[in-house]
Amino acid sequence: MGGLRVEVRGMKNGARLVDVIAVAERVGQVAGVVAANTAHAIDTNKIEKHGAHVLGDESMPNAWLVAQICNAGINLHSFVRA
Repeated sequence: MGGLRVEVRGMKNGARLVDVIAVAERVGQVAGVVAANTAHAIDTNKIEKHGAHVLGDESMPNAWLVAQICNAGINLHSFVRA
């Protein structure tokens, strides 16, 4: 069992935003699910631009990727600051 943490910092509606999402799962399983769904997105033209990409970039189908990852049984945990 391993853990992965993704921290996103940016602006939303003029306010600073920090989102933290974590996964407690076998790291290889998470990597495989993310890689497979990213490859599927490329194959089905959900990613239209050619070249190198970064997951989370505005040009990526991020909502679709997150939904597919959750549908594969990966549980995402969101951290909320009090």
